[in-house]
Amino acid sequence: MASSSGSAPGSCGADRPVEKVTWHMAADFARTLSVREGLEECYACVDGGSSTACEPIGDPYDCGGYRLPTEAEWEYAARCGDDLLYAGSDDVGAVACCSGNASTGPRVVATKAANACCLYPMSGNVEEWVGDNCGEDCYTFSPDLDPVGPSTGSRRGRCGGGWTSDALNVRVADRRALAPEDRYSYLGFRLARTAL
Repeated sequence: MASSSGSAPGSCGADRPVEKVTWHMAADFARTLSVREGLEECYACVDGGSSTACEPIGDPYDCGGYRLPTEAEWEYAARCGDDLLYAGSDDVGAVACCSGNASTGPRVVATKAANACCLYPMSGNVEEWVGDNCGEDCYTFSPDLDPVGPSTGSRRGRCGGGWTSDALNVRVADRRALAPEDRYSYLGFRLARTAL
């Protein structure tokens, strides 16, 4: 999804990542795209725009429409079978747009190397919302395979780090959480679908 918010200098255009969206706005975009394509809705949403409020409908792995990836899916896609610090490399400069090399805002997508699954850039550029609620002990009681965060919570997960993040915070293993109403010029999303 291309950005149209203009929230960061030079950040608009079809080749830029979407940014400055709340978790609810990202979920509503996934729901709207699902409806448009005749797919199952993974979220129930009310209102619209920046006042949208969404909640997941059921188990994300059982939904056939577009949705935010779970944190487990996000990490699986970022690692793509490799045990590297960043998505595609142990060299942050090769794959990540972060505070050391992108201090003026999000960069055009695909200016850094992709990971082994040809995904750009899962380390840096914009942090990405994930579908999971997140708390202090997010995964303490989760299954080992395909975990999903707790069913309730006041914060949502985000992964990947953004253009304002340092090298430590764009690692694949880095996890953070925000209130789902938060929106920043370094925060965006990517969509997922379950192969049913």
